[in-house]
Amino acid sequence: MKLLFTIFFFISVFALNIFPQSYEWKDEHSLSSDPIYFVNDSLGYKPGSTGTINKTTDGGGNWVQYDTGYDLDINAIFFIGAHNGWAVGTAGIILSTNDGGQSWNRQGNEYDANFNSVYFVNEKTGWAVGDKGAMYRTEDGGTHWQSVNSGVDNNLFKVFFIDEYEGFALGVGITLRTTDSGDNWGITYSRSVFSPNTIYFDEEKGWQKVK
Repeated sequence: MKLLFTIFFFISVFALNIFPQSYEWKDEHSLSSDPIYFVNDSLGYKPGSTGTINKTTDGGGNWVQYDTGYDLDINAIFFIGAHNGWAVGTAGIILSTNDGGQSWNRQGNEYDANFNSVYFVNEKTGWAVGDKGAMYRTEDGGTHWQSVNSGVDNNLFKVFFIDEYEGFALGVGITLRTTDSGDNWGITYSRSVFSPNTIYFDEEKGWQKVK
């Protein structure tokens, strides 16, 4: 019996060295580079071909395409509830819908940015970030957007707020953080090279996957 245990022990150690354990990262708030956005288990949206947005009501089994009426690439989508949503993309485009994505209207003017991410804290306060450190904020549901100084010129790919005060923006080689509702942003992480594709949060902590 002792011999069998010893053999099993050495086999286990050998297997762990040959096949190291892999850990699954949990994406708590859908902040991966995947542009698909799900409101719940059934209702989701994703950018289609130029100027279109696809919608599913069965968890991705079937998709219906809606034309936004704008011949520009959509990079990110965000919804609050089933009806109110926003989409951002190239050439400074910001769109909104209040009928669950059936029709889309352009918000504001042509902003000097290629937007990569959009996030709303509530139906009034929202954020959009993009290339060359571009960062914009709205406090009226998107009717007006104001440029905010991010303090960097890195391309920003993701923006997310834990609550109305604390938020993060993830970019190439950098992570920004605010604790005063976005009035000021500071660098919390900087690295010359890493994959800017994923950042993970729960209600208290955040993780950034790097190479």
